Amino acid sequence: MIPKIQARGASFKGLAAYLAHEPKAETEKRVAWTHTLNLANDHIPSAVDEMVNTARAAELLKQEAGIRAGGRATENPVKHFSLNWSPEENPTREQMISATEDFLAHMKWQEHQAILIAHNDKHAHVHVMLNAVHPETGLRLDESFERRRAQGWALEYEKERLISGSGVTAGRSAGFWKCGTLLSTNASDLGGEEGLHEGWQQRFAAFSRVVDELEKGEIERQVLLRNTAMGP
Repeated sequence: MIPKIQARGASFKGLAAYLAHEPKAETEKRVAWTHTLNLANDHIPSAVDEMVNTARAAELLKQEAGIRAGGRATENPVKHFSLNWSPEENPTREQMISATEDFLAHMKWQEHQAILIAHNDKHAHVHVMLNAVHPETGLRLDESFERRRAQGWALEYEKERLISGSGVTAGRSAGFWKCGTLLSTNASDLGGEEGLHEGWQQRFAAFSRVVDELEKGEIERQVLLRNTAMGP
């Protein structure tokens, strides 16, 4: 699992149009499904309008919530991130939605309006367009150390799947993605249950460096996947 967080943008409609259609084509072929969170509409154009109106009403929402006016206005309210599974995994819609909700809760963004758009090209992944403006308080979401927090969530996500044996196939779990090398997640490599905690701490540092390099564009993404047996 790799979470990828993009810089905030200014246009809900522009991002929604891009995510919902093939580049340079008037088609929705690559969209597997859509889903909305904290919005009254499941119809995407209507949900986008809701998000636009919420962002525009930020100062009014603050007043109604009894929050003192002031502070810098949220100039770019469009938050965009994606959750990316390994190429050999085929999560269901329910599993992808559940993972997204869990990620949002971990980041403390679960009360914000969100549109989920899953793509079926290359590998399983879901894009999330998030409103940076809270729909009740008008406050901007907390982005402090967001990439580090996202990496921490991804580590726990993979760790839980390794322990439960709910990876790519029964009794197996996918390794982390890494360009040029492999990060093994074989429980036996970690010295069994006793060495599991220490081993995952070591892998967290390595995993963090990998994702940082991917996001900075310093290395090319080449996915190398290793399925490792959990043992009896």
